Amino acid sequence: MSAGSRDAARYLVDLFPKGGRPDIMAKAMKLIEEGAEEGDALCMRYMAGALMKGTYVSKDPESAERMARMAMESGDRESFGMLMFLLWEKGTEESCGEAVRIAEKEASEENPAAYYWLGRALYNGKGIEKNHDRAEIYLRKALKGKVRGSRLLLIKLLWARGTQESCAEMCRLAAPLVEMGDPAAMGYVGRAYLYGKGADKDLSVARDLLDTAAKSDPAWKRELMIATKELQG
Repeated sequence: MSAGSRDAARYLVDLFPKGGRPDIMAKAMKLIEEGAEEGDALCMRYMAGALMKGTYVSKDPESAERMARMAMESGDRESFGMLMFLLWEKGTEESCGEAVRIAEKEASEENPAAYYWLGRALYNGKGIEKNHDRAEIYLRKALKGKVRGSRLLLIKLLWARGTQESCAEMCRLAAPLVEMGDPAAMGYVGRAYLYGKGADKDLSVARDLLDTAAKSDPAWKRELMIATKELQG
């Protein structure tokens, strides 16, 4: 198979990431599968992604994990995030421990995404002993590297610390996400205004933010009810 054929097949997957044109995509996936079997690391990553999502092939997390691991071992560092996600989603102590070991190796090579995964593991205590101080260090590094998800997890950690200073910083970090309409960020800032932690207590602002957050995540309904009740006197 020529490299050009593989490039064209991968281009089609990028063009139709959520499905479409099954007649064409069946051929494209066949080319990608053949490339993966021949040791093409990029084809391995694309095959892992398809198996992970169940796009154009049957969903198979175990095969996706194996393919992503092979891609990484073949030099495709872009497969790192996919492998981390699959190991984390598996959720066993063994898989999370492996995720931590791989992330530690990548972090030693200054991979910003590895900082996020280590921070996440330390925050949750999965695969490693829970340690919010260390988690914060890694999450700040990940945020500096503009790793997706690091800002929101750091927001949660700062709120969990519970001091006026940490909650005020949480509000500052959340501001860009609030402007973008992120429900979780709006919920956390709504909490700050509801309880007067990190922001001056403002029940009207709290209610509006929590109302928007609760429409996406029912977990915020309890505090929305508290804000509404206090406003009603």
